[in-house]
Amino acid sequence: MKINRKELLGSLLSVSSGVTKKEITGQSNSFVFGNREVRTYSNDIVGSCSVPLGIEGVVVGHPLLETLKKLPDEDLDLSVDNDKLVVKGKRRRVTFLLDKEVIMPKINTLGDYFEIDPEFFKAAEIVCDCASNDTSKLVLCCVHWYSDYLEAMDGFQYIRYWLSKDNEKDVLIKHQGLRGIIDRPLNLCRIADNWIHFCNNDGLTLSCRSFLERELHRHRSDSGKDRKSHGTT
Repeated sequence: MKINRKELLGSLLSVSSGVTKKEITGQSNSFVFGNREVRTYSNDIVGSCSVPLGIEGVVVGHPLLETLKKLPDEDLDLSVDNDKLVVKGKRRRVTFLLDKEVIMPKINTLGDYFEIDPEFFKAAEIVCDCASNDTSKLVLCCVHWYSDYLEAMDGFQYIRYWLSKDNEKDVLIKHQGLRGIIDRPLNLCRIADNWIHFCNNDGLTLSCRSFLERELHRHRSDSGKDRKSHGTT
């Protein structure tokens, strides 16, 4: 099948923040193709978007991305030869192992979405810098989205960024996941029990690991102790 190289590359890049360089969990280093859709899944980010491909199977992500970036062709011919994905340009032919067994988990992203503040991802980029990387203190590794503001602290610094729109629920979002999607064109949101889903009207959905009420009381307690000695923004 013929496909525009830049169009395919753009679709894959839009969900590439959910691809790890090494396999951490089931097929986390790969793209899963099926039903004219591509999916990715890491510990912190899950992604999906439509692709104009009719192939079914799993391809390791980074080698495919690098090949598509380097090929000079405007259009490519993609085909499946047994257990291989064949990518062919005018002068080059590259093959990738196509695993037919899909073990990547699939999360439910369906539901009612609400429009987020246009400043949300700008705020998130700033606030993420104050979150901790110490995984033994899970709450401090998160950005807290409470009503009309984002906040974070790492035990040494604290920041709050006010937003003009309220969200639906009080939620903690792992900053590693949130940081990985801040440059994507997303404007809608749905908050679930373990994931927060962001999407746009073009079919791109990116989800970050999140936590609800069971962690919030501890977060408020920890941050409340330090607010007297740390500035807010």
